[in-house]
Amino acid sequence: MKTREELGITLFAIALVLLQFAGYAFVPLLAGALLLLFSQHTFATCVKSVPLFAGFTAASLIVGLFMMMARPTETAPLARWIQFYFLTVMLMGVKDKSRLLTAVKYTVYAIFAADLMANILQVAGVKLPWVYLTIRPGELIPRFQGIKGNSLYSGSISFLALCFLINEMGLRKRLRYSVAFLMVVNLLLAGSLRYFISLALVLVLITFHLYRHRSYLLSGICATIGMVVVLTRWTMMSSESNYFRYKLWGHTIDRLNDSPLVGNGFLFQQVTDHTRFSVRTLATADVTESTILLFGLCFGLPLMFLFIASLFRTFSHYSSYKHYAPELGLFLGLALDLFWGGSIDNVLSLSVLLICMYLINQKHQTLSHP
Repeated sequence: MKTREELGITLFAIALVLLQFAGYAFVPLLAGALLLLFSQHTFATCVKSVPLFAGFTAASLIVGLFMMMARPTETAPLARWIQFYFLTVMLMGVKDKSRLLTAVKYTVYAIFAADLMANILQVAGVKLPWVYLTIRPGELIPRFQGIKGNSLYSGSISFLALCFLINEMGLRKRLRYSVAFLMVVNLLLAGSLRYFISLALVLVLITFHLYRHRSYLLSGICATIGMVVVLTRWTMMSSESNYFRYKLWGHTIDRLNDSPLVGNGFLFQQVTDHTRFSVRTLATADVTESTILLFGLCFGLPLMFLFIASLFRTFSHYSSYKHYAPELGLFLGLALDLFWGGSIDNVLSLSVLLICMYLINQKHQTLSHP
C-alpha cells in the first residue's frame, strides 16, 4: 500500500510538470496518479470537514448541468470545468495530503528555476521564440514572461516558491535569503502587483502570528480586499491593466443582475492570440478578472456567497495551528487572488489551493473531534 501511495505521489508531481509545458495530453497520467491515491474513507472524512465547499461543489455542478441542457455549451469552457470538478473530488480522497504538498513543493521549485532562467535571458536581451515583450501604458518596463510566455504565470510560480521557501528552516540562513532574493527579483520582473499584495499579507501573517488570532486575521483579509478594490479604482486612469480590470468587474456585475439566482452555466474566458484587447471584446470573451465574480456569473449569487463563506470558514480554522505551516500562507495568497484575478484553469495553482484548503480544515476537524 505504501509503495502504491509513493508511486501515486511521484506520478502526480511528474504529471503536474508535464501539464504545465506539454498541455492536456498528460491528463491521463494525472488521473491515474489520483486514482492510485484515492481512498473512499478519506474522501468521506474530507467532505465532512469542508461542508460549505462540498455544498458549493455539488450545487454548482447541478446548476451548470441544468443550464447546459437549456443552452449549448462550448467544448473549451467545459474542459476547464471538468478539470475543476475532477481535482476537487479526487484530491479530497488523498490520504496523505501533507506528503502530496511536499511533492508539489519540489515541482514548484523546479518550474521556478526554469522560469527564472528564462527571465534572466530576456533581461540579457536574448530573444525567446515564445515571448513578445511590450510596455503597457502606465508602466516603465515590460512584464517579463518567463518560461511559459505569461507574466501572470511567472508571478504565480514565484509567489508559490516563496511561500514554500519561507518554511525551509533547515537551509542555511545565507542560502535561504539568497534564494528568496532571486524569487523576489523574478516576482518584480513579472510585474504583477497582485502577488506582492498577497506576499505582504503572508509576511504579516507570519510576523504577527495572525493565524492564532481569528478576528485580526479576518479583519485584515476584509481590509485587504477593500483596499485592492479602492486602489484599482484610483489608479485605473494611469494603469492600463487596472483600467481593464475595473471596467470588467463592472461589466460582470451588470451581467450578474441579468440572472442573479442561477447564473449562466459553465462559462470561461476564451482569449486567443488574435483577441483584440478592449473592454468590449474581453467582456464578450467572458473575461471577468475575478474568479469570485466568475462563479457568480456561472452559478448565481447564492452559490458565489456560499463559496466565499467556505473560504472564510477555512480562514477561521487557522487558529488550530500553534506554529506556521506552508499551507496557511499558500491558501491565504491563492484564495485572496481569486477576488481580484485568479483562475481555475492552472492545474498547479488549483491543486495547491485545494490541497491547502483540505489540510487546514481536516486539521481543525481532527483537533475538534479527536
